[in-house]
Amino acid sequence: MICLRPLIVSGALGVVAAGPATADASEIMLEFHAATSQFSVALQDMDIVHDPAGGGQMHYQMTGDDRSGFMAFTETALGERVVTSVCDTVLSEAVIMAQIDSGVFVHTIPEADLADAIVAMATDGAECAGIERE
Repeated sequence: MICLRPLIVSGALGVVAAGPATADASEIMLEFHAATSQFSVALQDMDIVHDPAGGGQMHYQMTGDDRSGFMAFTETALGERVVTSVCDTVLSEAVIMAQIDSGVFVHTIPEADLADAIVAMATDGAECAGIERE
């Protein structure tokens, strides 16, 4: 499930600040696909908060131009089903109910190994092969 809504991140959660993005092919893209539009952002360009004790929620915060692009995407895709994926692994499918103007969103990812792999990709440059679902 993706809860596409603004979010204030609690200080009690563990914050993982992603490193600066590189301009090469090693960037791992988080992709959003709707019927009329799509948007992608490098995991390395976001701050990611993982709360394994809180039901496996992962909070993502985009910065700069990515935030503006995501806002435009959510406006265009309003009312459409959005498939969110990374490395061809679907993380969620949900309908965008309102435009997001914060660049912050949350996924509930119950599989701890998958969540850990996503955090590792953002912070350690891990490869896509590390997140295959069984």
